[in-house]
Amino acid sequence: MSSAAAILLDELESLKVRFDPEAGGRKRELLRRLAGMRLPGAAAVLRLHELLCFWRAYPDDPALLRQIERMLADFAARPDLRRFRSALTDSGVAGTDIR
Repeated sequence: MSSAAAILLDELESLKVRFDPEAGGRKRELLRRLAGMRLPGAAAVLRLHELLCFWRAYPDDPALLRQIERMLADFAARPDLRRFRSALTDSGVAGTDIR
């Protein structure tokens, strides 16, 4: 995995169950950065999708919820998702096949 994407995903995962104003702001910033990055593998795409789904259920605040909903709505159009679509079959990720 590219070191930049790995660092961002690792930091996001470290914030997964932190729900305070500082963590919410940091999550928004990291998600904005990841939204424009191509992730290097199916595992990274799945990690991002799982974080988005978790925070969709447990958002820190309305701003983060709006950002997450936009990212999830656009997830199937991500170039990295299309690239690794077959590896994500049956994962439940938006835009992938379920047999």
